[in-house]
Order: sequence, then structure tokens, then C-alpha cells
Amino acid sequence: MNARRTNAITRGVESGEEVKIGEGDIPPTKTLLPYEKIFAQNTEIFSTCNPDDIETALVEYLRNKEKIEPTINKDKYKIKFSLTTKGQDENVQVTTMVVRILKVDDKTSCVEFTKSDGNNVLFHEHFNSIKKEGLNFANDTVVAA
Repeated sequence: MNARRTNAITRGVESGEEVKIGEGDIPPTKTLLPYEKIFAQNTEIFSTCNPDDIETALVEYLRNKEKIEPTINKDKYKIKFSLTTKGQDENVQVTTMVVRILKVDDKTSCVEFTKSDGNNVLFHEHFNSIKKEGLNFANDTVVAA
């Protein structure tokens, strides 16, 4: 059996009890689209965590740390949000991102970050911050090319 990391973040399940991330084999509650590696992309992470746990952690990070309300798709693992950055010259930059969680295989998911609008450098900075601060627990595996 694979050893999985657990974290303090919990999510409710139908029975009303709380379950720590990584405990049990709870199936995803939304449609998990297949991952297709068409070209090399360095703004994705791979995880053995439940997609619901990843989605919950990302949404909580955006709400609590970034103080924004993301748009969450109710049928698929797709979250859209915009982050605002103020530069040294007081110029405001808005970066709009879409995060999708995709199925790689029965045990692995891909968390794919895509920039839909904004500056490329700021997009990569935001991706790295979210990966390190919000989804560090989920970045727990690699997929062979």
C-alpha cells in the first residue's frame, strides 16, 4: 500500500464526518477528464492525492491567502481566477489563470495551470507561489515522459 501524506486540511463526506487528506480511498465526486501530454509544460504538478482534496486546498488558499473568490466548475475539476499584482511603478497587472485537475492513471492526477490572460513572468511567479504554499502536499509524484 502506498504511503500517503496527511495534512490538517479536511473535507466533509456524505456521512457528515471529516476526513484528513490522504486517508482512505474516497472516489472523486466530479468528472475527471483524461490527461493528454501534447507538449512539454512546466506549469503542472502530479499527485496521488484525491482530486477533491486538491481542489479544496486550492480554493481555501485562494480565499484565505489571496483574498479572492474563484469560479469553480460544478461538474469538472476546473477553477478560474484572477490575481492582481501591483508593480514598483504602481502599475496594476491582472493575471487570469485556469487550473484543471486531470486523470493520468488510476492513482495519479495532473494539476494543470494555464494562463488565459496577463503577463507570462507574473503567471509563473503566481504558479510557483501556489505550488509551494497552497499545494505543496499534493506535489508528491512524477510521471515518466
